[in-house]
Formats: sequence, structure tokens, C-alpha cells
Amino acid sequence: MALTAMEVKKIVCPEGKKKIKKSDGNGLYLLVKSNGSKLWRMRYRYAGKYQELAFGQYPTIPLLKARELAENARALLVQGISPAAERRARKQVTDTPERMFSVVALAWWESGSHRFLSYSPHTTHHAGPQWAVH
Repeated sequence: MALTAMEVKKIVCPEGKKKIKKSDGNGLYLLVKSNGSKLWRMRYRYAGKYQELAFGQYPTIPLLKARELAENARALLVQGISPAAERRARKQVTDTPERMFSVVALAWWESGSHRFLSYSPHTTHHAGPQWAVH
């Protein structure tokens, strides 16, 4: 039977268990952990293997949004596309070049901020060399 918004809100992990799964149907379920976190997951079969796809944490992702995400994943499966592979490909495309380490490091170097750091190989109370800000 499908979950209701009220059930999702009130569900807690029973005493003595680390986690429980509450099914919403069609592979979508809510993973409820003993620390109180509630995580949306979808279990599906692709290329003969079972896989899981994470959709996010409740209440950030409400029940209706989780169902929508699961429906989109099932649509990809019908087309023969792995939802996990499609997500990885989408993330690679959305990674912006200005966030790459080399770009950030070069910007830091060109800003001159490194000139305010001096290296001291001598230590007083620490096990390794120290960096001091001047």
C-alpha cells in the first residue's frame, strides 16, 4: 500500500533497530534510520542486476517529489537507460570549469594571497612544520 504524507512525517525507527524500509510501491521506499534521518531510495533492476538510486532526504524531498523522481527514473528504464548512469553524465556536464582546482589555485596565486604565508620548519610544540600568517 502506498504511503501517505502523514505516515511519512510520523514514522520513526523502532527501538533496537538501526534502520527500516517503508515501501511506497514500484521500487520507491523510505529508509528510516535510528538517528532520525529519512532517505528516499528506489530499487530497480538494470542489466540483470539490482541497483539503488538515492533521491534525497525527507523533508527536503517531500513524498510527491520523490514519486515524481521515481517516475522519471522508471521512464529512463523503459527506454533502456540506467538512471544512475544518466545522473552521473548530467553531473559531469553541470560541473563548471571555474570550480576546477587548477582554476581556483591559479586565481589564488594571481591574487597574491600566498605572499602572506611564510614557512617555518622549526617547531616549538607541534610535531611538524608550521605555517604562519604575517
